[in-house]
Amino acid sequence: MKMCRTITSKVLVVTASLALACCPGAANAQTATIHMPPGAIQIDGSSTDTNLDWGIMWNGYLGAGGSATEVYTNGFSSSNSIPGSIHVTILLSGDAASNAPTGPDGGAANLAVGDFITPGIGYNPNLNANQTNEVDFSQYSALSFDIWVNINTSSNSAIPINLYDWYGDSVQIGSVPIPATNGWQHFSFPIGLEFSFNDTNAPPPNGTAWGFYNWYETNPPACEDFYIDNVQLVGEPAFPPPTLTPPVNAIQGLNVFASTEEDSIWDEQMVMLVTNNGLSWVGRASAAHPVSYSFAMDGFPANCPWAAEAYLFLIPNASAEENAPDWIEANGVTVSVNSTGGGGVMNFAYKVNDPEDDSMYWSLSPYTNAPGSCNGATNCIETGNLATVTSAKLFGTWTVTFTSDTDGMLTAPDGTTTNFVFPSYNVSYFAETNGFNVYLGYEANDTNAINQAVVYSSFAVSNVPSACSDNFLADTSLNTSLWTSSYSIGPEGVLIVSSNAPYWVAWTIPARGFSLVDSASLGTGALWNDVTTYVPIPMYYLSQQLISTNDLTGTNAEFFALIKRTPTQLLVLLPGETNAPNTATGKKGTPTSIDLYSGTDGQVPITVLAVDSHWNPVGGVTDSITITSSDPNGYANGSNPAPLSNGSEQFSWSFGSAGTQTLTATDTTNPSLKPNTDTVLVLDQ
Repeated sequence: MKMCRTITSKVLVVTASLALACCPGAANAQTATIHMPPGAIQIDGSSTDTNLDWGIMWNGYLGAGGSATEVYTNGFSSSNSIPGSIHVTILLSGDAASNAPTGPDGGAANLAVGDFITPGIGYNPNLNANQTNEVDFSQYSALSFDIWVNINTSSNSAIPINLYDWYGDSVQIGSVPIPATNGWQHFSFPIGLEFSFNDTNAPPPNGTAWGFYNWYETNPPACEDFYIDNVQLVGEPAFPPPTLTPPVNAIQGLNVFASTEEDSIWDEQMVMLVTNNGLSWVGRASAAHPVSYSFAMDGFPANCPWAAEAYLFLIPNASAEENAPDWIEANGVTVSVNSTGGGGVMNFAYKVNDPEDDSMYWSLSPYTNAPGSCNGATNCIETGNLATVTSAKLFGTWTVTFTSDTDGMLTAPDGTTTNFVFPSYNVSYFAETNGFNVYLGYEANDTNAINQAVVYSSFAVSNVPSACSDNFLADTSLNTSLWTSSYSIGPEGVLIVSSNAPYWVAWTIPARGFSLVDSASLGTGALWNDVTTYVPIPMYYLSQQLISTNDLTGTNAEFFALIKRTPTQLLVLLPGETNAPNTATGKKGTPTSIDLYSGTDGQVPITVLAVDSHWNPVGGVTDSITITSSDPNGYANGSNPAPLSNGSEQFSWSFGSAGTQTLTATDTTNPSLKPNTDTVLVLDQ
């Protein structure tokens, strides 16, 4: 079944005869609400179904964990139509901080306890876990329940509510505050359409449990004591199909998108120089050999002047490899560029001895004394905001130049300059005693800037031991010997756009199972080809994909659609063959002959794909496949049958007889998928 969004205008011409289209489709099938076990905690549930499906995913750190008990309690519930509730008691012992590491991944009490969605699934292997029963949390709108908190014994400030995946990773979706009085309360915690565990080892669907994750570091001990019932994973009545947006021109260069909102609008997206030494100006800059840091921009977010910020961070700490070094580190320089609506403005600011704060950068209290006014003064706290230069041009090269440890100059794209003096008594904080990190990036600072990008065309550092430059317009991908994007909040949205990628196409989510296709026409029998040169990148409530010139049909019109392909058959590919959708056989090339006694000794690799009626590969299929052959002396190497992985799998077969032989792939899970046969010549030489 093909599915995509019908737009108001059937064909929308957007630029240079480039058009957007969608074939008629239907909404996603309804997702039914799941009533959590046991039935006795549900409205009109069975009073005889009291089997708990709770378990502890993990407990403790260095032997100092917590304990949890769950007991079905008959006759105490939030409604007369519910037979009972589950009484949960969680005790967190606490311990000396020296007994366990601090931070989000450590702690002396580290306890995860939860209710598994359906029987027989979950992280704990002792529960006879069965991964095939996992659910996709993004297909549900909320987790809801009724809860009665015992305020006389509960000492935590709140009860965390988490979702768990197959591998034990968790995401907190909310928390229940300890109320002022005892009584039943109803909570419904939303699950976003974009929900994900962000775990490459466990792509959706991968949900197994909901429950509580507790981390408690020090004494005194903490306790959670409550009764819970009527727990439901609330289904969506129907998801709207994804909506395509018109193609937009891509800007060549290093694109840095504000693609996330994990920390609201302040997520920092960036690249960092891999080299972390030989980059500071201190002790190296002179009038004869000025040290400069420069970057050029060709793109900037629209409709958010004085908010969206391109930045350069200079951090005198080699270990400061993190996603917010300007905030976290005690010492740092931030060079920021904002749009003024018609041009741009660059600001140079620094801070010292001010960890996890930015007040010194921006002259906030108590950092209000003039720069350079506090040399030896008692109780004097000065601002680190040193200079600003305003330009009639936003695009072009912005440069910071040092001609000594203290003398600096800002240069704007229109040639305007501003001089500044770095206080001499603070210079030593930026000497390269423990290395030096350089970051280049973008922060949205405004909701209008989300899903927009700053585009850099070049970067350079001069007259230092690790001097370097990068012409992003000449790159086809990020130069990983020079840069890393690992410390960006959304690294997928930090990428090089090369000259062969003229357009972006975006669509709303959820869109699981849909793929972007294009065609030269909308006529009867039009062929829709997968757009595959680039992969989609995740944005905030969107996915977007670059369009390569190789994806375009070369005609005067181009039409794009989202299609959810349905598998109808299998395809067998042998060495010498490649997949060729929209052809008679689905493949091109000729199978390479096999020799029984030389080369591979009769062994041949086999690729099996699940495909649609036009031989397009279809992902997401995990059916079991069996390989058979016309060769009575042949045999499979490895498992046979074996499951497909996301619609494809590699098999191996050894022939024992010469002649023209066949290999057939058959779907033993879903016989309605047509088998496929390939033929190869087996030589006896």
